[in-house]
Amino acid sequence: MFDLDFYATINQYDKNSDRLIQTTTCTFPDLMANVLDAEASYFKVKLFENAPTKTIQTTHFGIQASNYGSLKISEDIYVNSFLNYMIKRHMSGDTLLSDFFHLINRDTWFTNMVEKCSKNSPISFNLWLDNFLSKHAEFVPVTNLRKYKGISGLYLLVLDEYCICYLGQSKDIKNRIVQHWGKNNYFTGTGIDLFRAKDTTRVFVCPEYSRDKINHSEYTLVNEIPSSYRLNILAGGSIDYLLSNQLSLLPVNSINGDLLSYFKQQILNVQKESSKFIVES
Repeated sequence: MFDLDFYATINQYDKNSDRLIQTTTCTFPDLMANVLDAEASYFKVKLFENAPTKTIQTTHFGIQASNYGSLKISEDIYVNSFLNYMIKRHMSGDTLLSDFFHLINRDTWFTNMVEKCSKNSPISFNLWLDNFLSKHAEFVPVTNLRKYKGISGLYLLVLDEYCICYLGQSKDIKNRIVQHWGKNNYFTGTGIDLFRAKDTTRVFVCPEYSRDKINHSEYTLVNEIPSSYRLNILAGGSIDYLLSNQLSLLPVNSINGDLLSYFKQQILNVQKESSKFIVES
């Protein structure tokens, strides 16, 4: 699929005893071809071998939330989580993620995002957010997401530590937000799925049942969010809505430009950062 073979140094551990079974530097296909007892094991990138592994639970915004390693995201936890997700999918017969490119790609996206967010001013971000919520008073603050089970509409997740936010839509607001907190993948086109429950510090919702109104509002509002404060990678509105109205799949003020340029840049980033995933003995 790619012009280069991507290698990583991987530790394999026994699930029951946490005993290190082996350390190997290889491509992902070679790892899966030669690993033993994968179902009874978990894996870590050696670069991040000290990352925690236990599942942690808490009550957040009125609902039970649990995450592997930590309730807040960090580079080491995210990379190891995604590695095990890749292996699980491969073992089930799904070979879509059968290259370490995907693992390194997610790491580079995360580190670039954190670097970008570090330049955001909390004061400026909160001034913008206050103005946004004043302009769109239909968004109300939430303390208990259970009240929005089965409720359709828009939601705004605020991650104050990063001075960023994500605006989405769902036919079931509560369940959709829980899905965001529990995901370890990056296929929805939303950077929010990289984060964990405790990264979300504020939630606002706007109940609405008209699909046309929801798609139009999401598209309009995502484009109002400055790129430096926005986690949305794709434009708001369903894919069908965007295509039928001949609208761009990316927000109009996107810093990524067109999709082809965006993906080309992602590949270059991966090639640049791939060497750090190889750890010499």
